[in-house]
Amino acid sequence: MNTMSFDTLAAAKRIEAAGLPRATAEAVVGEIVASQTELFTKADGVALEARIDIKFGAMRYQLVLAMLGIVGFADGNLFFALHR
Repeated sequence: MNTMSFDTLAAAKRIEAAGLPRATAEAVVGEIVASQTELFTKADGVALEARIDIKFGAMRYQLVLAMLGIVGFADGNLFFALHR
């Protein structure tokens, strides 16, 4: 997945300037960065949609072939039953 650009040093300095100890500021920024690695972006959604469309297209094709086979089998049996 994609990540966003984030200036960790500037963020840590702003948090420290707000009154938190440096270690706490660094820990907070570290958690923010870790959470960004799991973001699901619009591009990820588009790519997933394309993969799903491909899978469903293949499944639709297989279903049509199976249905044609069933219809062909039933039609053949009906033909032979009527011509006995």
